[in-house]
Amino acid sequence: MKTFLSFALSALLSSAAMAMPNVGDFAVYEVNANGMLITQKLELTSYNASTGKFTQVETTSFQGQQQQQTTLVNGADLPSEALIEQIMALCETPTINGVIETVSVPAGTFSSCAFNDAQSGMRLNYGNVPFGIIKLDGPGISAKLLQYKK
Repeated sequence: MKTFLSFALSALLSSAAMAMPNVGDFAVYEVNANGMLITQKLELTSYNASTGKFTQVETTSFQGQQQQQTTLVNGADLPSEALIEQIMALCETPTINGVIETVSVPAGTFSSCAFNDAQSGMRLNYGNVPFGIIKLDGPGISAKLLQYKK
């Protein structure tokens, strides 16, 4: 099953990142999926320069149970600070058709590019945090950033 974050990133990022994120970057989200509260942590734990791939560990906690999944992720598939800056600069143009707005979540208050995906019915607040997603709201699902390190 794809995570909400994988889905959102796949939908959002169609171009390669210009600079790599860093080993040790992580983001923790509180996800409400149809009334079930889930905590999800994404962390980059290593990088292989010869393949250009990061090891990403996803830890999901639900009702006291924890599950970990490790995947290899192409560095070019992760949002860089340069890509996030580009999205913010183009936010209110027809290219992205979003709105610059300030959003507050438990991890802090951020400037974000907020936009709606008509196909999925999701609203995404995207900004300068690891993995790019600050807040997500959609039919049957919501997520907010609890903490992060970059």
